[in-house]
Amino acid sequence: MAQLSSIILAGGSSRRLGQCKALVDILGKPMISYVYEAASYISDEVIVVISRDMDSTIIESIISDARVVREDYEALGPLRAALEGWKNAKGESSILLSCDIPLVSSEILSILYETMGSVFDAVIPRWPNGFIEPLYAAYRVKPAIEAATRSLESGENRFIDMIQKIKRKIYLSTVVVEQILGSTDTFLNVNSLEDLRKAEVILRRMRRTSFL
Repeated sequence: MAQLSSIILAGGSSRRLGQCKALVDILGKPMISYVYEAASYISDEVIVVISRDMDSTIIESIISDARVVREDYEALGPLRAALEGWKNAKGESSILLSCDIPLVSSEILSILYETMGSVFDAVIPRWPNGFIEPLYAAYRVKPAIEAATRSLESGENRFIDMIQKIKRKIYLSTVVVEQILGSTDTFLNVNSLEDLRKAEVILRRMRRTSFL
């Protein structure tokens, strides 16, 4: 059995970006490729959850080593998609990611997973203002399935509702992440053309630095 499963939520198109977020080109590569590379570096398996109307062959052609899972339900939000991923996971632990965070850090993913250990059932980054990053977090699979199922059956579709049902959880301060990486750019969500351009600038800078 795989010990750690990474789950990437790829369903959903963006009106502002004009196409499926997962396929948006960033410096010659689909955005989901960056997320997959970081996830696969630390995981035993990677699962990509796609929407009902998405062509699975497109994702499979981009990241052939990932297992593609299709949502059984239509347009019910990321929590339902995450539940599909957890139900298909072979690992006891998971990393849950959205497809629109191309600056995701495998180092931070490792810290989230290692922090969870055998003590906690969820480790979630949290900003000083209390905002959390549930789609850049670590979850133990069985408690996550139980919490997500209870939330959805109660008509609660938000991650914050599901997370409240997980008793053994801890938050990783983004201040700590900034101390490790030098910034909090890793949490950048690409939701607009402005975000896309910012991500490209940062990635170019990271590439130049890696060659120094």
